[in-house]
Amino acid sequence: MMRLQSCVLLLLALAPLSAADCNVYRCKTCEVGNANRCSVCHDSFTLVDRDDPHHFGHWNSCEYGIHTNCGVLTTDEEEAYYAKILVGSIVGAVICLATVIVASLPVCCGKFTTLPLIPVSVVCMVIAGICMAIPLLTGKVAMDGVIEDACAKCGCTEADKNDLKEGLSALGVAVAYTFGCGFVVVILGAVTMCLGCCMCCPCCGPLKTAKDDAAAAPPTVTGQVVGTQA
Repeated sequence: MMRLQSCVLLLLALAPLSAADCNVYRCKTCEVGNANRCSVCHDSFTLVDRDDPHHFGHWNSCEYGIHTNCGVLTTDEEEAYYAKILVGSIVGAVICLATVIVASLPVCCGKFTTLPLIPVSVVCMVIAGICMAIPLLTGKVAMDGVIEDACAKCGCTEADKNDLKEGLSALGVAVAYTFGCGFVVVILGAVTMCLGCCMCCPCCGPLKTAKDDAAAAPPTVTGQVVGTQA
């Protein structure tokens, strides 16, 4: 009997700590087997990893006032959102810049005026129109990723996720074309549209001159006798 009691006491002494045994202040539940590492804090407190056991002997702590409102992005998360939109704006601006160069060669430089310019102008304007929407589309695509990253740190509820989506959706257009530099894409796209119209209906410049010269040139008749008969 004494031997059985000794075994039971030994097992209790060697048993791992339960989740309820916790030495971390403001912690609701600690990890099983480690009373100095919190897994869930009490309400209104945020879990902060320390990765330093010398911090009061704890690996992490429960802090108050650190992004406790998961329905609002922090400054760093907003900047990450703007950076993702900026990538889309850069891609759109580069493509629009290429369409501006292609359209300006015949209109402003008088190059390739003998080619069929109307199909080229249509293609350039369609590409520019799509590029002008890239900042907005990038913002919508990046929104889900930003929300997931924020919720991974904070532990969002469904209501918090809906609040974040509503806030980002309301600011989507304004942010995409201001802080996201989407206005640069709009400017280059508008220039492409103007040059495309000039390619279809030239009103001035080298392209009009080339068109006028081609129209004024006398037609060449196939098989026409050159010179006089003897």
